[in-house]
Amino acid sequence: MATQRPRISKPTDERRAEIVECARRLFAERGFTATKISAIVRELGGCVSKVVEIDFRHLRAG
Repeated sequence: MATQRPRISKPTDERRAEIVECARRLFAERGFTATKISAIVRELGGCVSKVVEIDFRHLRAG
C-alpha cells in the first residue's frame, strides 16, 4: 500500500494568491478558453479530486 503524504495547509489568502498567479500565467500562455481547471490544479502539484468552482472574471486585463 502506498504511503500518503501529509497534507500541509496554507493560509487561505496565501493559497488563493498562488492559484490566481498560476491561473494568470496559464491564461497568458494558453489563452483563457484553452486553460482547464485541471491544468491549474496539476501546475500547483495537486490532483482533481473534488469539484472546484472558481470565478476568474476579476482577472480581466486592463
